[in-house]
Amino acid sequence: MKSYLDEFRGAWVKDLSDKVLILENQIFYLGLSSSDGEYTSEEIKSAVDKLHGMLFNLIVSDYPMAKILDTSDLIIGAEGEGIELNGVPVSIVSSLMNQSKNEVNKIVKTINGSVKKRIPKRFEPELTGMAAGSVYFGLAAPKTAETGIFIGGEEIARDVKTAMDSIVLASNLVHNDISDFESQMMIDPALRDAALRAVGNLSPSSQSDIARLSIHGRVGGDLYKPVKLETKDRNRARQISDKPTSSSVTKSGNFIGSIREIDLDQRRFEVRSVEGLEDRQMIRCIYEESLESKIRSYLGHRVSVNGQYEVDSDNRPRLLYVESIFRESEPMPNLLDS
Repeated sequence: MKSYLDEFRGAWVKDLSDKVLILENQIFYLGLSSSDGEYTSEEIKSAVDKLHGMLFNLIVSDYPMAKILDTSDLIIGAEGEGIELNGVPVSIVSSLMNQSKNEVNKIVKTINGSVKKRIPKRFEPELTGMAAGSVYFGLAAPKTAETGIFIGGEEIARDVKTAMDSIVLASNLVHNDISDFESQMMIDPALRDAALRAVGNLSPSSQSDIARLSIHGRVGGDLYKPVKLETKDRNRARQISDKPTSSSVTKSGNFIGSIREIDLDQRRFEVRSVEGLEDRQMIRCIYEESLESKIRSYLGHRVSVNGQYEVDSDNRPRLLYVESIFRESEPMPNLLDS
């Protein structure tokens, strides 16, 4: 007897399909046994009812989560006061989904300088499903042209996948105190910083209805175990991201480029169109609170910024810890509309 779940080929759904098939066969043979008199009709009815209950739980409760595990790159779960198995407030779910999408968007902007404000909608993360317990949802990177879905945009699609991978890896770093980023595929300092800030932003705050937020997903074909983040991890993620890691190699330098956007909450900005760098790439910058008013006044200007910086695996400057900054020129025309 073939289960209708066999149409799905993911490992988790396939395992669930095998369990469903076993229960269906047991129900089938119990029905046949009613004619040989080995069991009373009451015993058979009781056994069938129990098996039907198990079958119902597998399909209704376990299947949604199995599908998420099979099809998602990033899986988010929330637990806490006000989040119940059968009554999760819509506001919590929608807020968490939007925040997850926004954090992925921020990381993509750090990876890909061509993305100015947000990811084009056709390249946004895709919702793969939702499951109770208390609430879980999965996100997947969009399909690329290689799969026949898009004619173009493979680079952005790959960057979305990289952004999701980085959140999974950074959550493991924060929770498990992994110091060797290189072994965890976090070889771009700017990406590392953006991912850590994303994990910090996603972690529960003291005012949130969410007490614990779990993050896990699939990186390089491996499904990482769930990491449960609490309020303390919010600060920990930010503390880790504010300084170089133990394995980082820093250099001192001065760069001239344009400030197009400032994140005041995170005390981050990016210097774009940097002189002397290949393709006039951008550098992500971290600054102290004492420099905030000056940096705010430089939005829309070319600046000269100095400090210690980290390089990526190709020896390109990617993350700079600002020590000083000066204005280079008058405001750039139509800068904020570009």
